[in-house]
Amino acid sequence: MKKLSHLLFLLTSCTNPYQKLHHSLDETLSIIEEFYPEQPPIEKLRQGMLQGLIQGVDGHGSYLSEEQLRSLVEKVEGGKLKLGIVLVKHKDGLIVRKVYENSAGYLADIKESDIFTRLDEISLNSINLNDFPRLIKEERPYSITLLRKNKCLTKSITPGFFVPPSTELKWLKKIAHLKFDCISKEGAKEVENQLHKIKSAPGLKGLILYLRDCPGGSFEAAVGIVSQFILIGTTTGGNATAKEIFHYPNRSDGLILTIAFLNDPLGKRINNEGIEPHMKIEESPLGHQKSKDIYINKALEILQKNPQPGKTD
Repeated sequence: MKKLSHLLFLLTSCTNPYQKLHHSLDETLSIIEEFYPEQPPIEKLRQGMLQGLIQGVDGHGSYLSEEQLRSLVEKVEGGKLKLGIVLVKHKDGLIVRKVYENSAGYLADIKESDIFTRLDEISLNSINLNDFPRLIKEERPYSITLLRKNKCLTKSITPGFFVPPSTELKWLKKIAHLKFDCISKEGAKEVENQLHKIKSAPGLKGLILYLRDCPGGSFEAAVGIVSQFILIGTTTGGNATAKEIFHYPNRSDGLILTIAFLNDPLGKRINNEGIEPHMKIEESPLGHQKSKDIYINKALEILQKNPQPGKTD
């Protein structure tokens, strides 16, 4: 994460090409101050101005409020008290969609499909999902009231410093199915460890590396992993840029900004165009509602015809 201590100098320097932008901003604020019928929300103006400014660069950057910046840094670096579970909103509270092994939730016997209705004496019936983590402030036992198969239960759960694993390994008979959520350096190490485990499995027929819904991450790690596989699916989104998190000096907010564009081996810029898969599969508009995954099915079909481990995505 970098500081922006030179930002003010850049905007006010007489020889800087951004001076016109600086003057336009001053003129706009002067008009608002003189003619708007009441005092405008200054902080909202500031955040909106920064968001528009950063988004206007290439559409890939973003302003980060204090809460957004803290959440992003915690996701990247870990170090936050967590229960190790994934929750989504439910009409009766919050429903558990996933419990990570060896997490606080796992140790407290929390199960998928449990519905949290109370945390200590706080009702979760109308709570915003994003507000729930703010209730977990101390490393102490919390009382969770939940519904499990129409039965009301109470569990004691003590949050801990937990970093969710990047990878998830499943087996489809003798074919390994490796899925991971983000491509970080830590995730690359996890993939490497999982690959060693997979390769040592007796009777291994193949490996599927599942990248759908992965938001991205380390470019170097991605290249090192994906270059060993055949790509199946649709053209990637095209946001092939390297970004960095910046922190404003003397403030708690920041921004994400593109610092480099990425090219393919022939020197062609990938950004806004994406990468074509080796085998293209178009999903129907209702495909996400089907119980069978067409991408997994195609990968299994290829492996059954040519069972060579480590050559399919």
